[in-house]
Amino acid sequence: MKKILFLIVIFSVTSCSLDNKESNYNEIRLKLSRQDLTKLFEGQELYSIKGVKSRFDKKNVRVSSPPSKNQHILLLDFRQDFYEGANEILLHSDLKLYEAYESLKWFINKNKLFWPQMKFVKIKFHENIKKNFVLIEIPSKETIEYNGNRFLQILSLSKTKERLEIDKSKTLSIINFLECYDYDYNSLALLEEFMKKTEVKLASFDCIKIIPNTITNKIQFSIDFKKISYDGNGEIDFLHYLNQIDEIKKIDHKQLNLAAVSFLKLSETNLKRKKYKKIIFKDKIEIYRDTILSNTELIVSKGTKIKLYNNAKIIIDQGVILFSGNENNPISVEGFGNNSILLKNIDSISLNHVSFSGLSNFNDDCKKNPASITIYNSSCSINYCNFSKNRIGDDMINLFSSKFTIKNCSFKDIISDAVDSDFSSGEISNSSFERIGNDAIDCSGTNLLINNVTFTKVSDKAVSAGENSKIDVINSKISNSAIGYVSKDGSKLNITGDIIMSDNDLDFVVFQKKNFYKTASLHYDGVIEDYRYLFQEGCIIFSKDQKLKYLLNVESKLYGKEYGKSSK
Repeated sequence: MKKILFLIVIFSVTSCSLDNKESNYNEIRLKLSRQDLTKLFEGQELYSIKGVKSRFDKKNVRVSSPPSKNQHILLLDFRQDFYEGANEILLHSDLKLYEAYESLKWFINKNKLFWPQMKFVKIKFHENIKKNFVLIEIPSKETIEYNGNRFLQILSLSKTKERLEIDKSKTLSIINFLECYDYDYNSLALLEEFMKKTEVKLASFDCIKIIPNTITNKIQFSIDFKKISYDGNGEIDFLHYLNQIDEIKKIDHKQLNLAAVSFLKLSETNLKRKKYKKIIFKDKIEIYRDTILSNTELIVSKGTKIKLYNNAKIIIDQGVILFSGNENNPISVEGFGNNSILLKNIDSISLNHVSFSGLSNFNDDCKKNPASITIYNSSCSINYCNFSKNRIGDDMINLFSSKFTIKNCSFKDIISDAVDSDFSSGEISNSSFERIGNDAIDCSGTNLLINNVTFTKVSDKAVSAGENSKIDVINSKISNSAIGYVSKDGSKLNITGDIIMSDNDLDFVVFQKKNFYKTASLHYDGVIEDYRYLFQEGCIIFSKDQKLKYLLNVESKLYGKEYGKSSK
């Protein structure tokens, strides 16, 4: 009886430490009785480990309670289901974790770092039992993708040996950490600052998850809060962890200190603008081996002809890029071997009247990216450019975590996807796609406007909205293609204006491919029944139709089985 009264007092009092910000958050129901709460927090060890069945935000879940001396902690396992991309979440009563996360979010976003999402929630267990918690996602393959990163592996330090071990992976072998990857010192600085602010200590080294970024070839660090010791037995602080990974690959403490300076509240507006060294390409440029530039202002003069041979690549990290072609004096970039372009962290990319042909995806001993041209974490404007006849790879151009515009451009004779946009935002207008080997425009986690674009002879999908994308299409035409418009996995596809579709195998498809996303939707300002379509049960369709047909499984008919092209 005393235990029940204790819980009523604890859970009936809401925290005010966030200056009444709780009023901005929705209340979430986690159905647990007073008896359940007593079992979890004050009762038998069996319940705290095995847990009890419940419902969280209308989803089935098993709730357990990791041992803790001073906090109330609940681990929610959704089993085969997901909550906002996470298969497991932690509810933690220490609101200091959320306050630290909020104070560091600007740094996480600015440096494109992976970190478990946290949010403040008010949990309603019973009619009169409520409590404020920090909701923390547990790192997984799904959360990495859901939060805008390309998944390769999740690694951790071995508990007993000075080596890395694979937790989850797309490949059988571990990354070549010593030769191919460096530390992301911004990520290490974030880990240090968070552990300092929250006084979190680790029970073992594998509490920290190590996540490779396949574009930057740097490894990032993230806490697995499920594995943190909350019973007072944690003895490993940041310095202890740093010394341990230093045994595997030496830490550059100068770089770490420079990254840590950012937390002295040197905001972006107070940082001095970098001065870039200027390089000018003009006339004829022949490149036979990798050209690697950093902190560079690259100007390519009108009429310049760039030819790449052997396996030569152009790699630029940080700077400004201007290709200043015009209608009478265009610029050409042509590959004669396995040649590609990688542009990272560029303040401004302006490509004007440029023809790109003969390029291949980025592939060397340490890195394999799918695109001939990869633009990462940059701002890009592409005008009056032609892209054609790439040789090898999944994409002609891949825009990742970038802002872009593509205007008055043509994509022709592309062997696979033409434009692949991952976790970016932009506009494609007054452009054309013709004879595309796979998807013309393939989006993941992207906000995109498509205006006055024509698609002809696309072998798979003309417009594919996937993984929480939001795409608006206006005044566009698709003809003689496999599939017109596709919306899947939490995406919203809105089609309006003068829309023409003719001689396509399918015109509309809406379905669910990955179950850790919400339902996809399609808004079409017309009658869908006049066209060929496949809609999965549960998906959301807005149109002028009176009645539409739905299928239980749509994916089984796609990817070359009945429609479209195999993704293998």
